[in-house]
Amino acid sequence: MKKTVSFFKNIVLIFILSTLVNISAKAQSEVVNTSSKNNVYFDTGIFPGAHIFMNYERKVHESDKISLYGRVGFGYAGMILGDAGGGVLGAATLLTGKRNSHMEFNLGIFSGKDNNDPFILPLLDVGYRYQKPEGGLIFKVKAGILGIFSVGLGYAF
Repeated sequence: MKKTVSFFKNIVLIFILSTLVNISAKAQSEVVNTSSKNNVYFDTGIFPGAHIFMNYERKVHESDKISLYGRVGFGYAGMILGDAGGGVLGAATLLTGKRNSHMEFNLGIFSGKDNNDPFILPLLDVGYRYQKPEGGLIFKVKAGILGIFSVGLGYAF
C-alpha cells in the first residue's frame, strides 16, 4: 500500500513540475518573440533622383507574416533636371517575415521647397532589410523612384 501511495505522489509531483516548466517555457518564448516597435535610420540613394533622409518609424500593426510601420522623416530630395530641396516625408513601410531578413515596401510622399517653390515627390521603394525582431542593427538596400540604388543604416528598439 505504501508503494502505491508513493508511486501516485511521484506521478503528481512529475505532473506539477512538467506543467510549471511548460508555463515557464511559454512565458520565456513570448518575451523572446517581442519585436521592436521603434526604428530610427539614415538612408540615401541616387539616380534618377537623389535623396538623403533621417527617418523614424513606429510599428502600427503586426501579424504572423507582416509588420506595418508609419514613417516620418526629414532631409533633402530631388529629381535630375527637376525640383530639389529640403523638406519632410510621410510614408508607410511594410515588412514581410518574422526573422532577421525582410522584404520591404515603402509608399509615401516627400514635400519640399526649391527656391521657396513647394514641390511634392512620390516615395515608392522595394528592397531588402536586415532587422532582428528584438531590435538592434538595421541594414537595408532598396530601389525606388528617388534612387535605383539606395542604402540605409539604423537602429531598432
